[in-house]
Amino acid sequence: RAAAAQDTIGPDGEVRPFVWIGAYNGLLWKIDGTTGARILETQSPTSNYGFALDGVGNLWISGLGDQALGRVDTMRCVDVASCSAAACVGEGPGFDGCVKQQIPAPSGPYGITVDFAQRIWLAGYQGTNAIMRYDPRAAPGSRFGIVPIGFMTGGIAADAVGWIWAAGYEQGVVRIDAD
Repeated sequence: RAAAAQDTIGPDGEVRPFVWIGAYNGLLWKIDGTTGARILETQSPTSNYGFALDGVGNLWISGLGDQALGRVDTMRCVDVASCSAAACVGEGPGFDGCVKQQIPAPSGPYGITVDFAQRIWLAGYQGTNAIMRYDPRAAPGSRFGIVPIGFMTGGIAADAVGWIWAAGYEQGVVRIDAD
């Protein structure tokens, strides 16, 4: 259901491409982007509805079926052994340092993107009819911001000049200032 491409720098300065694939049933695979070989299979922290990578190697996951935001630290989830622990559920001290994390969301997230300030944006599909912003640098308990728009949204993207764009479910397009 979900896919994200990631380039990392190897020990000799070479670019190492990887692809993360998620099935809606919660399985997560890391694939070698050159050979197609499977590097690891693990349980995702949430249902894999959509993926987005941030600038520090976190794979963020839209968990529509779980009404949650998932996170996998791809710099630490490098093989089956390092990625075998169950996900931590919650945010803040004791949770943010986990290899896999599930963060309860205010409503069912659908689309997902990351802006240039490394904030995670979720299109709201169930519950609030809002766009949600998650700022992992904010204090625990105040990381989610909600922008009510009055209708459900699906796909979401961040542009290079500070706008967030979301496709309305039979309602057109909405544009939000990321700040």
